[in-house]
Amino acid sequence: MPEVVVAKAREGKFNKNAARRVRVAGKIPAVIYGSGHDPVAVEVDPKQISRILFSETGHNTIFDVEIPGKDTSKAMIVDWQREPIKDQLIHIDLKRIALDKALRVRVRVKLLGIPVGVKNQAAFLTRYCAKLKSSAFPRIFLLTSIWT
Repeated sequence: MPEVVVAKAREGKFNKNAARRVRVAGKIPAVIYGSGHDPVAVEVDPKQISRILFSETGHNTIFDVEIPGKDTSKAMIVDWQREPIKDQLIHIDLKRIALDKALRVRVRVKLLGIPVGVKNQAAFLTRYCAKLKSSAFPRIFLLTSIWT
């Protein structure tokens, strides 16, 4: 079942004090932009965003963003900021995804198993890259996230 994030549109000023008030209320200030639409300042639930960030697909997860009074759209987390001492999320950037256009993402390389040389002959395994850039249509990412 795809994740649905309910976001409330913010009104008024969008400065530091307004963002601080959103955080005091227990939400995270965020901006959703892209796919030919105007950017919208919203506030989201930190538990929903943390669940997405700590999932197996991480920030590459494509999910539905539901803003009351506007259309539901597919989005993914592009950037996030954490408070270094408390390790709390303080801001999120969400990008709307057009399902008919190719999408470039960075994918983590996960090595499985132990090579025979390392196991039997005391060899060393060196991994030269931890992430790869991948480009595909979002529907493919949606299908692979269902099967993994």
